[in-house]
Amino acid sequence: GAVESTLIAGMAVGSLAMPLLISTVGLRTGLAVIGGSVLALAAAGTARLRRIDLVALAPAGLELLRCVPFFAPLPERTLERLARASVLTTVASGEVVFLESDHGDDFFVIERGEATVSIAGGAVAALGPGDSFGEIALLRDQPRMATVTASSQLVLRSVGRRHVLAAVTGHDEARAQADGVVSRILTA
Repeated sequence: GAVESTLIAGMAVGSLAMPLLISTVGLRTGLAVIGGSVLALAAAGTARLRRIDLVALAPAGLELLRCVPFFAPLPERTLERLARASVLTTVASGEVVFLESDHGDDFFVIERGEATVSIAGGAVAALGPGDSFGEIALLRDQPRMATVTASSQLVLRSVGRRHVLAAVTGHDEARAQADGVVSRILTA
């Protein structure tokens, strides 16, 4: 709204100033004066804009979520929304994150620590920082297919079903990537 208001105000000032400039200094000089004024205003505002860029912080977890394969094609704005919706959770070593056959409403990415994935009591995979899990139950709306247990203290970033589905299903490339990830996991 502020940008549009500034744009409209600028057009109003220009439409009032240009006829005066044309009648006093001519068309070419008037255009040069208006162009120079816009350039001077832009140059004067550059330092303030840089300060805003330095102060505005990216949401926590953005870089971590950016590394998730099916989030990679998402636009930056959508990734930032996912990062803001994410919740940081700590799980003690030996604790279960979720059990096989549990209902799955969250997707997890490991920020720190390690976890073991097991099916029917047998370990099938070890996960570490940057690895993610929980996407099958979330994307396919089915019970969890494995148990995930913390092998060491885990710091997880979790994102709820509603946010993940809104982001992934609203973007064709991300949806295709997610389907590919789920298919690879299921065939393995």
